[in-house]
Amino acid sequence: MNFQKLVWNNLLYILVQFSLPILSMAWMAHSLGSYAYGELSWIENLSRFFALFFSFGIPLYGHKAVQRCENENERSTVLLTILRFHIGIVLLVSAGLGVFYFQSGQNWFFPWPFIYLISQVFQLEWYFQGIKRYGFLIKRSLLIRTVALILVIISIKSPDDVLLGFSIICLTQLTIGLSNIFYLRHDINFNKLFQINNKLHIDKSLMYLSLSSIVITTYSLLDTIILKWFCDVQFLGSYFLSLRIAKMPILVLGAIVPISLMQLVANHQQNSIKDYSKNLEISFKSMIIVAIPIIFFVFENAEQIVFMMGGNSFSSGSFFLKLLIWILPMMIISNVFGYQLLVSMDRERDFLRVSLLGLVVALVSYAILIPNFGASGVVYAVLTTEFGVAFASLLFARTVVNINNYIAYLLRWVFIFIPIIYFIHELNCLISNVVSRLCIDFLLMVFYLLVCVKYVFKDLWFFDWFKIKKVDGC
Repeated sequence: MNFQKLVWNNLLYILVQFSLPILSMAWMAHSLGSYAYGELSWIENLSRFFALFFSFGIPLYGHKAVQRCENENERSTVLLTILRFHIGIVLLVSAGLGVFYFQSGQNWFFPWPFIYLISQVFQLEWYFQGIKRYGFLIKRSLLIRTVALILVIISIKSPDDVLLGFSIICLTQLTIGLSNIFYLRHDINFNKLFQINNKLHIDKSLMYLSLSSIVITTYSLLDTIILKWFCDVQFLGSYFLSLRIAKMPILVLGAIVPISLMQLVANHQQNSIKDYSKNLEISFKSMIIVAIPIIFFVFENAEQIVFMMGGNSFSSGSFFLKLLIWILPMMIISNVFGYQLLVSMDRERDFLRVSLLGLVVALVSYAILIPNFGASGVVYAVLTTEFGVAFASLLFARTVVNINNYIAYLLRWVFIFIPIIYFIHELNCLISNVVSRLCIDFLLMVFYLLVCVKYVFKDLWFFDWFKIKKVDGC
């Protein structure tokens, strides 16, 4: 399969995977209000934290282990061995959490957090991406998440429906997991799941990726968990809504990442330094070209976006969103120079070091800023953490690429958008209708972007970025 088809398949899958949950999120936020939505966000984030933490990086290294296999039997062995390991860990953790759960008296969400945790064992996206079964992923996600959206619209009507909303989230995850197993029933002999005959060889690179995933999960999800202890749940709801909106663009841009990583790995294995540098540059520039207009668009229209996504009770979220949207360029830097560059060059150990530095910065920032500034403090802590991770990624990458050229490219895009954002700001003062304002701003941004790409930066490759030549093994 060529890169063009891979990119479009992955992009379509990501759009389906996240667009429908975004609509569900908006409906829940409007129906529940900021306080109840804060409670829902907290228990969902706590469940996601344990699920990702005890996955031990399987989504990160699983597809790499699958791609190393030479035939169907080897892929089956990898899948069954990883599932066997994951099931054992999750059952053990669930038992321990169950004891703590009932002793603490916080059992009104029972048994949904445990259903959520167990369902994550069978979230096999990493396997399907490894074998390039995007068709099934797209159809499955479209069907199940459409049904989930309909259930949310029918069922969630008031702030009293918090438990019902979380149960729909858990049942959606469980249905996705069961559909994965049902789909693979003819390809994989699940009767061998508990026959400990084969062992997956976990080399150092996979071990480092596993540890890195645990560290990243800790510092990226710990903020909302800690925040509940230091501020009102209503502010937690506004913060969580703003954080989700701010991270939406990076999820869409993530369609480029696995395809780019495959290219870089192939270039590194072929010792093609020129092609490696070119593809790394294209990956970075592509993400920056898309990200910069999004940042300015969201910054200018933060109040309107938060109102449309959540309603009046989330008004404080516009302040959070204006700050959080600036994590986008820092996440791109850490993704390109931390994840893509280091992993493609078999420097997983350095990637772990970058992740550990991010964890240290996060813990120090949370400890200092959250107790003193509450929700505002966690925003500054997140910005500080992402800056620290981006800075560390650049330090490790400086021996391979000229990072000054990349930073200069980023700054040029930021400065070149200042005139158009000033014009849009003045124009918005004359437009009272929210929908008209957002549409006009979007169209102006896109037009200005295309003009700059073609005539200012002359990055003509951007218009046919998806027409990348076929590479062996893809």
